[in-house]
Amino acid sequence: MMTTDEPLDSRYLDWLYSQIAPTRNLNPARSFWKVAEQMFHKEFFWSVPNDHNRIADGIALREEFVMATGAERDRDFMEIGCSFLEMLVALCRRAEFESIHDTYWWFRRILDNLNLGSFVDKNYDGYAQVVIDEVLQTIIDRTYLPSGQGGLFPLKHAEQDQTEVEIWYQLASYILENNEF
Repeated sequence: MMTTDEPLDSRYLDWLYSQIAPTRNLNPARSFWKVAEQMFHKEFFWSVPNDHNRIADGIALREEFVMATGAERDRDFMEIGCSFLEMLVALCRRAEFESIHDTYWWFRRILDNLNLGSFVDKNYDGYAQVVIDEVLQTIIDRTYLPSGQGGLFPLKHAEQDQTEVEIWYQLASYILENNEF
């Protein structure tokens, strides 16, 4: 768990992970710590209008972390780009607010949607790293299928090309299609 002797980014990663998964028992057969850590080291970029809001939500988590933990407000830390994990944590929180499920459920659902659900810490290796990086890059580059397959929120009946729809509306369509409200 977090100690003040740990570097700021390590404490922040611990805190971020606690927002989307239980941290009391990091059983390697059930934990996605290593996947989250890889996401933490991958910057998220937006290309579709209004997806900059996902970045703003992710970066806002830093201020919450500082307030919640009393961590130092390091200027360099506050101004770096938004990690994929930050975007995802913020998105899972918004999904919780819009649906009947909590952030833990949403994190796991998104991992399953991305076919990353088998990469628990016990199964995390060099192959997993390559696959995860390719999946994250597919999301960032918007090279998944128009149905959203291969993306965060695949739809059975997409009315629009999901590669051109902002993530917020992809989430809304997914919640509606799957009756998650």
